[in-house]
Amino acid sequence: MADDVLAGLDDSERQSLHQFCQVTNVDDLGLATGVLRSQQWNVQQAIQQYYEEPAGERTGLRQRTTGAGSSSETPPDETPLDEAQREIAAEARQPGFALAPLLAWPFALALQLAAGVVQMVLRLLGLRRIAAVGVPEAAAAQGFRAYFESRFGQRHPPFYDGTFADAQAAARREQRYLVAVLWSREHDDAELLGRALAHEDVAAYLSQAQFVVWAGDAGDGDAYAASWELGAAAFPAIAVLAPGRGGLRLAARMDGVSAAGGADGLARAVVRLVEAPVARHGRGVARQRQAQQGREAERQLREQQNAAYEASLARDRERARAQQEQEQREQRAREQAAEAARREEQLAQQRRQWQWAALARLQRTDALQGEGRLSLRLEGGQRVVQAFSPAARVQHVFDFVETRQAAAEHAAGARPFGELDAVEAPSGYEHAYEFALVSQFPRVVFGDRDAGLRDALAPHGLWPSAALFVEPLYEPSDSDS
Repeated sequence: MADDVLAGLDDSERQSLHQFCQVTNVDDLGLATGVLRSQQWNVQQAIQQYYEEPAGERTGLRQRTTGAGSSSETPPDETPLDEAQREIAAEARQPGFALAPLLAWPFALALQLAAGVVQMVLRLLGLRRIAAVGVPEAAAAQGFRAYFESRFGQRHPPFYDGTFADAQAAARREQRYLVAVLWSREHDDAELLGRALAHEDVAAYLSQAQFVVWAGDAGDGDAYAASWELGAAAFPAIAVLAPGRGGLRLAARMDGVSAAGGADGLARAVVRLVEAPVARHGRGVARQRQAQQGREAERQLREQQNAAYEASLARDRERARAQQEQEQREQRAREQAAEAARREEQLAQQRRQWQWAALARLQRTDALQGEGRLSLRLEGGQRVVQAFSPAARVQHVFDFVETRQAAAEHAAGARPFGELDAVEAPSGYEHAYEFALVSQFPRVVFGDRDAGLRDALAPHGLWPSAALFVEPLYEPSDSDS
């Protein structure tokens, strides 16, 4: 039947159900499931609701949380276990006679007696739930706190939220006393100890910064292991562990409690139990705490110095990186400038070679002979008069203007590219003319270099004689002047 209940739950709901049962010691899965569902599967709220219900009225909690009995049909929140139990009860009411139950009742009675004895012993020892496994220890600590507050109120020592091992580690690390309360809610003295822990004197005294207070139910695995480690002989038990050079050591322990003085008397006994080792080990613990604080201060100082050193290194690395990047940028700029200069020089060399090749072409033609007379005013202000053939093209005039420097160098005997007749235009070079031929009166720009020279000039009355100007296509810069 329990399998039927668990079959309808997902992994998260099963875990919540397991935690609820471990904290509340509820065996009825139908009741546990109903309470959890009524609280939207919030374990802490479900535990609080369960303990807020008086013990004598918890049997009616199942009907209120599951909604059973509201209809003749199976309620939507009723678990398969509820339905199965109802069917079994209905069958039990059927009349009839069976021989097997009559023969088996002595064995059943003996089994029930044995189970009762075992349960009584476990209740006395407070270990009823030590066989449970898989309960998260942090959840057990939170469940204990929720149970304690729901039963005894909000005033209590600051219980450590975590495992017993975590509490020990915190006490060792911070050089504080560890007060371990081993609880057993199944024990008759649990009520008395709870009221003593909620006493204002105990809560105020154990709230001091020098204490780490850990409490656990001995039925949980973590608390059960702690009871063995501390050598608890009876429950409830309180152990005080004092910090030392080798770690924590047991300084005082109370096995079981006395109800003679009531909650007030037990509260005073708890305070005295803790005060004794504090008075006995106080100076040594204070020295150790001071030494640890000194070591901690040294550690923090080293960390600060290391942080400052790392920050300085980071700044130095950043400056070095910035300087390296700047040097790389400058190096790239120099390389680009050198590459641009090389290309410019190469282009100038190709341009010069093209001019010498153009001069050679002009001399191999008869374009510079004929009846046409052109007065050409060059960019530098010089005026040159040259004869041109009627068959010449406008291209010949452009080449004539472009080769004036090469013609002057050739006349002076320069041979930069060998004999003039052997000079060829550079491969892959495309020459661009940077000037235009213009007639001022009338204003005419001669840009079609493939046109015949006479055909281009005659319609404007500029053949066979004309004055043309060489105008640059761009404004010269200061460096060109």
